[in-house]
Amino acid sequence: MVLTSYEIAFLLAKCGKPYSDGEIIKKSLDIFAKNANDSNISAYVNDISLSRNTIMRRIDEISSNISKQISCNTTNSKYFFLALDESCDITDNPQLSIFIRSVNSKFEVTEELLGLEVLETSTKGIDIFNKFKCCVETLLLKNDDLIWSKLESVCTYGAPCMIGKNFGCVTLLEEFLNRKLNKYHCIIHLESLCAKVLKFDHVLKPVSRCINKIKARPLNHRLFRTLFEDVINESGELLLFCEVRWLAKGKALERFWNIKDEVIEFLEKNNELPDECKLLRDKNWLNDLALLTDILGHLNILNKRLQGEGNLFPVLVGFINSFMSRLRLFESNLGMGNLNHFVRLKSIYLPTDTPLTIFKNHILTLFLSFQERFNRFKEEEDLNNLFINPFIISTHDLQKYNPNMQLEIIELQSSVVLKCKYKELPKIIEF
Repeated sequence: MVLTSYEIAFLLAKCGKPYSDGEIIKKSLDIFAKNANDSNISAYVNDISLSRNTIMRRIDEISSNISKQISCNTTNSKYFFLALDESCDITDNPQLSIFIRSVNSKFEVTEELLGLEVLETSTKGIDIFNKFKCCVETLLLKNDDLIWSKLESVCTYGAPCMIGKNFGCVTLLEEFLNRKLNKYHCIIHLESLCAKVLKFDHVLKPVSRCINKIKARPLNHRLFRTLFEDVINESGELLLFCEVRWLAKGKALERFWNIKDEVIEFLEKNNELPDECKLLRDKNWLNDLALLTDILGHLNILNKRLQGEGNLFPVLVGFINSFMSRLRLFESNLGMGNLNHFVRLKSIYLPTDTPLTIFKNHILTLFLSFQERFNRFKEEEDLNNLFINPFIISTHDLQKYNPNMQLEIIELQSSVVLKCKYKELPKIIEF
């Protein structure tokens, strides 16, 4: 029953529930045992300790054990990598999240949250570095022997306080280690930065005002929901969005597009936002809205593909390259008057409307932004190819690799057993 108590405490911690919920769970189990008319079950339930203090103590012990496991895994690893992210919580206190990924000699990968540190005052590079260094040394120290030599790379969100040339956190870390590290910018963050080159404020601001007029006022929201209940049930409620969460705008615009006619009817009936109503009936403005909604829809698909556990770096780079190829296709299609990949724009566009070359330029701008920000990944294309499929490396391409690796690649390619193993395993990481 002690193990059951620990497992329930772990579940409560994972779900972010209060310690007192343990007592509710026990009462629920008592009800189950009573209705089951089984005295044995009642005896087992009574033996489970789920009081508030017990749950708190169990979670503390689990947390301590996880920290020891991380320390042990990192100590026994061949290399480890760190990811840093700094943001403010709902009380405006800056917090530093530190994630660790370690790889041992058997190529077993472990990913964990190493620490969540509060930055009491400023968020300068030196402040982040001191907190980060203290957290790593506290958790990963063993017999006073630092394992900094196993650190290979650091991933950040690219802010000056992180990667500044003189006083950035990563720069200070390199000075501390007296060696260079592999530095990476978060791919999902890079993608959101690329999307910001789309200058559609003339579309987003009126849409935002319309949504706020309906959603931010309870009376308007109730009336709108009552009048158009069937449409809302089919297409969904209007969604609020803000500047910080750029990719959330895709869903908000999609919902707005689906019920834009109802929005016009509601606003005009209540004599609200006459300028916005005029825009909603302007054909060229609607074309811009349709184009932006379609583009953000494609970006949201990419964003979802980049998320999730177990995605390897070469796979993520492949998703980015695939999207860039799509942008080139979109640009080419728009040049030929083909709107097949822009469903909403195709549904309303007429040959007499805004020339498609303007829309083509927007796609080109987005492509150039992706090309500029992800240009560095081209430099590591050969290593990515080697990691994904070492058997496609030709003799000529071997010259691109380190001399120490060339003989190993040949030996790997010559192994029939490894070739069969590569084809049989479902995931690259298992190979």
